[in-house]
Amino acid sequence: MRCLENGIFAKTTVKPLSSVFDLSNEKKVVSMLVNAGEWFTVSGLRRTGKTTLVRSVANSFNVIPIYVNLWDIPAENISLDSCFELITNSVRKVAENRGLRKVLKIVDKISFFGVSIDIKVRSQISLTDAFRELCSKGRVVLIIDEVQELLRYSGAFKYLAALHDELAPSLSVVFLGSIASLRNVLERPESGPLYGRLSEEIVLKPFDEITSRRLLKAGFEECNVSIDDEIIEEASLRLGGFAGWLTHFGRICVLQHLRGEKIRLEKVLQHLEKEVILTIYGEIARALTERKKVTSYLRVLRYAAEMGEVSVSAASKLLGKAPSTAITYLKHLVNRGLLKKDNESYRIADPLVRRAVLRSEFEKEVKVRIV
Repeated sequence: MRCLENGIFAKTTVKPLSSVFDLSNEKKVVSMLVNAGEWFTVSGLRRTGKTTLVRSVANSFNVIPIYVNLWDIPAENISLDSCFELITNSVRKVAENRGLRKVLKIVDKISFFGVSIDIKVRSQISLTDAFRELCSKGRVVLIIDEVQELLRYSGAFKYLAALHDELAPSLSVVFLGSIASLRNVLERPESGPLYGRLSEEIVLKPFDEITSRRLLKAGFEECNVSIDDEIIEEASLRLGGFAGWLTHFGRICVLQHLRGEKIRLEKVLQHLEKEVILTIYGEIARALTERKKVTSYLRVLRYAAEMGEVSVSAASKLLGKAPSTAITYLKHLVNRGLLKKDNESYRIADPLVRRAVLRSEFEKEVKVRIV
């Protein structure tokens, strides 16, 4: 069905703008910023639609879009070299698709692994040459997803700042991050490489209950599938307004309908949870990679899941640590999109993440994935 290929319930993160549900103001702002060649950030919890919004807008214009997802690099292999290599490979792919031989000739000589510092520096210069050549063919939009993976490598942002100063606005860069505010992180301290180079930040939040119901109804109508209003209302409540979960839920319902099965809410939710539970464990593990005392972070998450929220004082008591230390744990979980701060407490905003944390095998499954 075409509705599952490029409609509201499609898996792809590149859709016709009409299939990117709601977000009309965000579409306008992203369009304006991309057209102006601005460098900007899009932040928000996972599955709120950041990637789909930006990629779909960029692909609706006559530009050269380059998409880089840093989560394509396994956590154990993340390094400055691997990030540069991923960007180079993405440029190579675009050049191959567009038949840009001069760009291919440049990037085929680039190497970051197992070579001397001098060669790595020359490779960065060559990568700049490739971007320069791409910009001579048209406006370029570089989209870097899960950019929080780069935060430990100041060299990457120094390189990007140099790219900005030479190639903006012919080159626009959009930074996507699954944290509360990516711009605040990238521009701190004020002497940081990107300070003053980012125009603004767009923050996506989960949909409210009414918008969630509208999304599901629109998706089912697009697929010509009739679903009871009670199922739609209950699903909108239990999936927390996360566009990724809502579209996944709708897709499962449509596929079950096509198989002639009766749509039962609990069965669909169980199917959804079974499909995504390992992904969630992997995301939590990645957020805690290289952290000391992983068990302490997992205990905080479990407490938040069981009690509905966790305060600084509760985390302090739970961990047997001073409040200042507890805040450090909580801030990391917020910065990695696992907790959301509401006034003076912290909670797991994503209902499926909360369900995953409540499962008996939670701690074991996360720890076996930490490298």
